[in-house]
Amino acid sequence: MTNINLKNKINYFLESIYSKLNAEQAERLQVLADEMEIKIDNIKEEYEVKKDKAMEENKKVYDLKKVAVFTKEKAEINKEILRLQQKATEDIMLELVKRIQEYVNSAEYKATLPKTVATYFSLLEKDDYNIYLTKKDVENLKEGVLANVPSELKNRISICATNINILGGFIIENKKRTFRVDNSLTTILESKQELVGMEILKILPLERNG
Repeated sequence: MTNINLKNKINYFLESIYSKLNAEQAERLQVLADEMEIKIDNIKEEYEVKKDKAMEENKKVYDLKKVAVFTKEKAEINKEILRLQQKATEDIMLELVKRIQEYVNSAEYKATLPKTVATYFSLLEKDDYNIYLTKKDVENLKEGVLANVPSELKNRISICATNINILGGFIIENKKRTFRVDNSLTTILESKQELVGMEILKILPLERNG
């Protein structure tokens, strides 16, 4: 497991959370779907009762009212579903942050981070670089990071504590500030948020027109 990169680790956490979410949401979503069906059936029944009278008065008005009520009901259902999507997305992101915070305290992370940094440096041009880590990682992992980078770069690398909250991972920037790699866990996490929302929407019974 020590060779797994940080992005794959977050993907692994997400798959685990999705599985948990599907199980937890199944009952709630079924209740919503049942409520939706009952509401639509009630509307249909109400209009069937009034159908003869309505058609006698004005069939066109009857049809327009029926469509308007159905459209309003579907809009309310969609609104509730999208609220559930937002809430589920927020819950997943919070759960993901919690798992990342646990992960950065693990032996696996301490073994992974220096090797991941070294992998990046094996692909970079020779230059003077700053490596930004959390303050805790600078204190605990600085020597491990330096031990894994190419020997010809060791004297050209400065390891610094970043003043922004990156949760973990690292940022590499050349000292001329013309090149930057952001492999911080916060940035990886933020890049997943839109995808999480899309995944959640797939399992919600969004009511379409028609």
